[in-house]
Amino acid sequence: MLLELQQDFRRHLLREQAVSLSNAVLADGLSAQARLQVYRNHVTLSLREALRTTFPVTQRLVGEEFFAGMARQFIAAHPPLSPCLSEFGGAFPDFIAAFPPAAMLPYLPDVARLEWALNEAWHSGIEPALEAASLAVTDPEAAAASTLELQPSLRLLTSAWPVEMIWRANQSGQDGSGIDLAAGGCDLLIWREGDDAVFRSVAPEAAAMVRGLQADGVLHSAFALAGAAEALGLLLANGLIVGRRAVAPA
Repeated sequence: MLLELQQDFRRHLLREQAVSLSNAVLADGLSAQARLQVYRNHVTLSLREALRTTFPVTQRLVGEEFFAGMARQFIAAHPPLSPCLSEFGGAFPDFIAAFPPAAMLPYLPDVARLEWALNEAWHSGIEPALEAASLAVTDPEAAAASTLELQPSLRLLTSAWPVEMIWRANQSGQDGSGIDLAAGGCDLLIWREGDDAVFRSVAPEAAAMVRGLQADGVLHSAFALAGAAEALGLLLANGLIVGRRAVAPA
């Protein structure tokens, strides 16, 4: 009975379906429905504020009213799966991409993806970086039989839009102008650095190498890609490689 009551209360709060809880709530100065509405409003506002905190540029691009309406529909369709509010919103960029009223801003989903990647990176741990000397490889076979492990915070975002330019133009103190949407896309590496999350653009070739390392970590196959030296230097310089290990023979 208690479990059923808790499930009904959850559905009521998240508007998943109409349920009647009036008989389970004492009025005591406020009607049962009014009391339940207080809880529902609090949950909705808390989740909306969590989205505003994670996606500030996204909100600035569409305005507070539009964002509030979009967030309300997202919350109803994608209720949180964890009690940790920092983990809420991972599906928001894809929701925006499928949200018809946002179609007028085709770059908006990728801006949201950048903000979510920054959120994920900031909440990730930092592991001790690997020294450059540890990567010295003289035997090609040894290189083929080793993998690189990257910082858990490292993310890669490839966009057809200049999302870096859009993001920077919409920070505090900026007026959002000077954005050339015809400038083309970008490849961004995002990671945690100290108590902050940072990102920088890289050449498509370097992004391809990082993507390969994230896929299987194999050093030799990654070095076969153009731009490998640039990408490796960037990863080392920013402490983004945390381990190298030999792959056991098949």
